[in-house]
Amino acid sequence: MNRFANLLAWGLVGGALAVGCGTDTPNSGGGGVETGDLTVLLSSTDGSTLVAARVWVLDDPGDSGAAVALDSAVVGTTGAVAFPALDRETGVEAWSGDTLAALERSRARLPGDTVRLKLVRPVPVKLPCAPYAGMTIHQPGSARRWQVPASCVDSFQVPVVPPAKLLRAVPASPPYRPEIILLEAAKSPE
Repeated sequence: MNRFANLLAWGLVGGALAVGCGTDTPNSGGGGVETGDLTVLLSSTDGSTLVAARVWVLDDPGDSGAAVALDSAVVGTTGAVAFPALDRETGVEAWSGDTLAALERSRARLPGDTVRLKLVRPVPVKLPCAPYAGMTIHQPGSARRWQVPASCVDSFQVPVVPPAKLLRAVPASPPYRPEIILLEAAKSPE
């Protein structure tokens, strides 16, 4: 019986060691949870690296609503910037001055993901003043907004990041019923 107890004890120890030594555990590599960063790489349409562009990580509702900036950074000489990983779906937006831009709508991102954005020239969309005077205009998924002056007389332009199908106009005073502005397909000039 004593020999049986020893065999049973060694069997239990061996089984416990075998269970703890698997390579399929999600937290392998030091025992801690490693989240990884979200890396954003920027380039222009000709493939050159963009330096000093600003990148935003966005909380994007995924509908016609405005996105909210969660974090931002300026790209350095490598053309890349890293953000701490978030446990939610995020969008990414980048602008180099007012001349080049890119927008990737909200989606699930895995730890260590890399987003590659090719910045293009925004498409200037000309809108009449009359229905939008005093309103705030935004492109869904973007954190940028354009205020239409109440004194606007003829027309104004909004730079839209392609591809875009609509804009949203929100009044400055009640009732705050937003208007959807349908666009002809805003395409990047190649």
